[in-house]
Amino acid sequence: MKKAISLLMSVMMTLSVFSAAITANAASGTWIGNDYYQYEIVDGTARITAHSQHNGYDSTVYIPDSINGYTVTVIGKSSFIKHFNGITEYVIPSTVTEIGDAAFSQGSASEVQTLVIPSSVVTIGKNAFSSMKKLTSLTICEGVVTIGDYAFYGDAAIENIVIPKTVRSIGKSAFQDCVSLNHINLKNGVKTIGDYAFSGGIYPSIVIPKSVTSIGASAFSTRKTLKKATVMNSKCKIADNTSVFYGANTDKKVKLYGFDNSTLYKYAKKYNYLYQFVSLTTPTATKITKLTAKSKAFAVKWSKAANCMGYQVQYSTSKNMKGAKTVTVKGSSTLTRTVKNLKKKKIYYVRVRAYNKYGGKTYFTKWSAVKKVKTK
Repeated sequence: MKKAISLLMSVMMTLSVFSAAITANAASGTWIGNDYYQYEIVDGTARITAHSQHNGYDSTVYIPDSINGYTVTVIGKSSFIKHFNGITEYVIPSTVTEIGDAAFSQGSASEVQTLVIPSSVVTIGKNAFSSMKKLTSLTICEGVVTIGDYAFYGDAAIENIVIPKTVRSIGKSAFQDCVSLNHINLKNGVKTIGDYAFSGGIYPSIVIPKSVTSIGASAFSTRKTLKKATVMNSKCKIADNTSVFYGANTDKKVKLYGFDNSTLYKYAKKYNYLYQFVSLTTPTATKITKLTAKSKAFAVKWSKAANCMGYQVQYSTSKNMKGAKTVTVKGSSTLTRTVKNLKKKKIYYVRVRAYNKYGGKTYFTKWSAVKKVKTK
């Protein structure tokens, strides 16, 4: 009998816990000011599932950071998809870490003009803010890691975008058909850029940072405006697609800037793009590794510098390098040079440095330590 009672109590407790769990995760609703929110509790925090408002009450909607004591961490799928007249801004609280698919995708009816994605947000879902035709001011704060496919697709009034250094992936068509987009600032940190990610804009140039490892098809295909594209990662995987960088017209393609023997260089050769060997950074330092005397000559070897287009060898009979002569060695992989037609049995002082060229300017490292050699 005792065993039966004990078993019955155990079953009842289990049912009670199960019932409480169902209640905790069940959708609820509440009014906060002029706004009504439906939500569910997941892992002890609130996920907003729907929003409604009396038309015309508030131009700015301040999404709550908590509902009935539960911290709001997720703005759920399609939760703000319903349009209400007069809303020009949604203020997202700093407790939110995830914005779900199509969360604010209201279509052409949207009147939202200003949007700030706070630093707490890690993930922006697919179509989260697509087709906001009047959105002119977009701020994505550091903290965001993933920008989903079509996240800002068709936001036709945005003119400027800064992608912070915390972002790792930009999804397919994430900013496609942002037809007023005239400037993009990609911070070093982004790794992957999806197909058509920034296609349809009107920006004249783009610099793709060293962190980027892959660029999708037609990612930077503009409305006949792109003139210059720079790729800072020499091993970046570029889609096998003729219009990854589409510009002025089919007869005068975009001029591409990158490193010698890079994937961009191979892409340019395959699809007949203009190409310029450049670097936006000063090369790393080099130093003399071997200096050998020869008959009326000397041979010098030096260490390889990163991000360079070539080297300079300077030599003089004066220790302070007065009246020095300079020999330019083109190519980052050429690491030796023999200097001839010198005086016999004469001491020469020698030093080296690396260089890059960009935008008509030449950038040098500091000269290496001076070493001396006596010719034979």
